[in-house]
Amino acid sequence: MPRILLYLLLIVAVVALALLSQCFPLKFLPVYHLAAPTISLATLPQFGPGTTIVDAPDRFVLRKDVFRGVIYKASGGMWAEDTTAHWNVDLNPALRPPAALRVVADSLFLPGGGASDSSLAVFRDTTFSVFAFNGFGSSGVRTLERITGHSTSHLLDRQVNFAARVRAGQGSPPRYAVTGGGGKFKMSFGDAGRLIAYSGVWRKIDGIATRAWIIPRWQANRKFRRLMRHQNLLSFDATLEYYSAPAPEAQNYLYPVYVFRGTEIVDGEPAPMPQIILAAAHLSIPGITPSPPPDPPRSESDQPVEGWDDPEPEGQTSDSHPEVGASWQGVETGGLLESGENVAGLLAKLTAKGWTNNFGEDNWGETNAWASDWKTDRATWADAADLMYFKGHAYSKSWNLWTKMGSVPDGVAVKDLDTTGDKHGMWGEHDLEWIAIDGCGPLQDTAIGDESEDALENWRGAFGGLHMLLGFATTSLSESYQGGYFAQYALDGETVLHAWFRAALEAQVPVVGGGDPSDIVAAAMYAYYKGNSTETTKNDHLWGCGFVAKDPADPDYYELTWTSL
Repeated sequence: MPRILLYLLLIVAVVALALLSQCFPLKFLPVYHLAAPTISLATLPQFGPGTTIVDAPDRFVLRKDVFRGVIYKASGGMWAEDTTAHWNVDLNPALRPPAALRVVADSLFLPGGGASDSSLAVFRDTTFSVFAFNGFGSSGVRTLERITGHSTSHLLDRQVNFAARVRAGQGSPPRYAVTGGGGKFKMSFGDAGRLIAYSGVWRKIDGIATRAWIIPRWQANRKFRRLMRHQNLLSFDATLEYYSAPAPEAQNYLYPVYVFRGTEIVDGEPAPMPQIILAAAHLSIPGITPSPPPDPPRSESDQPVEGWDDPEPEGQTSDSHPEVGASWQGVETGGLLESGENVAGLLAKLTAKGWTNNFGEDNWGETNAWASDWKTDRATWADAADLMYFKGHAYSKSWNLWTKMGSVPDGVAVKDLDTTGDKHGMWGEHDLEWIAIDGCGPLQDTAIGDESEDALENWRGAFGGLHMLLGFATTSLSESYQGGYFAQYALDGETVLHAWFRAALEAQVPVVGGGDPSDIVAAAMYAYYKGNSTETTKNDHLWGCGFVAKDPADPDYYELTWTSL
C-alpha cells in the first residue's frame, strides 16, 4: 500500500476518533465519601453565657434572649437569627454598603480572616473543595395602598453569600459548583451593619469513594427533552455540578449531577423553567426520586372528604377542623421528578397533627390536578381548605394545571381572577387563608429586578379574604423537601411567612448574586388593614400554632416581601 495512502488513512482515523470523543466523551469524576458529623453538647457554638440548649431528636435548639439557633444532627448544618430583626417587614433599617459588609463577612468566614469559631472549620477545609464569595443578596418589602395606588419599597437586609466549588480530585482546580440546598453559607446584615442571621451546611469530605463514569451530555439532553415533552421549550443548557443535600438531611456521598436551566414559552412570552437535576452517573441520589405513578383518573362526581363545608372560624387562634389540599405536576405532565415526594412531605406533617387532607389520599396530581378546582369549582375544592399547596410549573401570571378529566393543559392565571364576589377577590370567600405555589413564580415584580411585572397589581384580585400568597419571584429548583420543611416549621410555631422563607432557603440552591438569571428569590404577598395589629396577616400562624388574623376583605394595603436564597 502506498505510503501516502497510509498517511491519509491515519489522518481519517484521527479525525474520526476526535469526532467520536466529542459525541461520546469518556469522562470520570470522583464520588466523594462524606464524614459523619461529630456534634455534642460540649462542642456546640453558643450565643454566650446564659444560652439554653434543647436536645431534640434531630437537632439542637439554642436560645438566648432574642437569638435562636439550630444545629442539625444529621449534617452539622446551622441556622441562627435575631428573631426580632430577621425578615421583620415592620423595620426600615439603615443598611451599610455591600462592599463594606463583604469585608466584615470575609473576616468572619474565610480562612485567615481572624475569626476562630470552630463551627466554621468544615467550611474552611480546602482539600477537596473551596468556599468563596458568591455574590450579594437582600430581603425587601414593597407596599401598595389600595385606594390611592401609592407604592413604597425598601430593603430589610443585605446578604453576603459564600458557596462551595468541588475539585475533580485532590490538588485539581475547584471547577464544579454545588446544587441541592447544601454547599452554601449566608450572612444577613441589618441596621448599621449588625449581623442578624447566618446559616449554612457543608459535610466534610474524607476521601474518594469511587470514580463514576459520567453519562454523556447528549444522553442527558435526550432524557431531559423527554421529560419536558409537554412544555414549549425555547432554550436550555446544562452544567455538571455536585449534589449536596439540605441541612436537615443526612448524606453519605457527594454525587455528580446535571443541572438543566432554560426558558419556555408561556402564553406567547418567554418564562423561566424550573432548574431540573438529573443523574450524571448511574448512582442513586437522595432527594432526587421519581414521582409516584399516576392515580386512577378522577371523576367529576368526586367530592372532598366529609366535613369540608364546616363553618370557618373568624379571628380565632384555633380551628377544630383545619384542612389542606394539594395539586401537583410530576413526571407525566411537567417533567418534574420530585413533586410527589415534595407534596407528600407537606401532607404527612400536617395530617399527623390533625389536619384533614380535603382531596383524600389522591391529592390530585398529574392530569387529576384540574384548574377548575381553583376556579369554577373553587367553593368545593380550593376555597374549602385552609391551606392550598401547588408544586409544578409557575410563571409571573399563572401556574399550570389541567382541564377537567385531564384532557389538555390549563392554568390558573391573572386573567382568570374573579372579583365579583362579596369580598371582591378570587379566594377566601369561604375558607381559604393561605396559598403556597412551589414553582417559578407567580410573584415576579419590578422591585425584585423584573421591570416588566407588578406582582401587587397582578395578584390583588386573588384576595377575597385570602390572607397570603406564597411563592417565588424567579426560577426555582425542582426538589423534594420544601413542602415538608414548610409544614414542619409552621407547626413548630413560626409564622407562615417565616416558615416559607426558611424552608426555601434550606431547600433551594445557592444564590449567584447581582441579578444573575439563575438567582432564586422566595416571595410572599398578603393583604391587611392599617392601624390594627390584630388584623395583620403578615403575622399569621397556622391554625393551632399562634395568632391568625381576620379575613382581610377590602384591605387597606397589599404588601410584597422577598428574600434572596
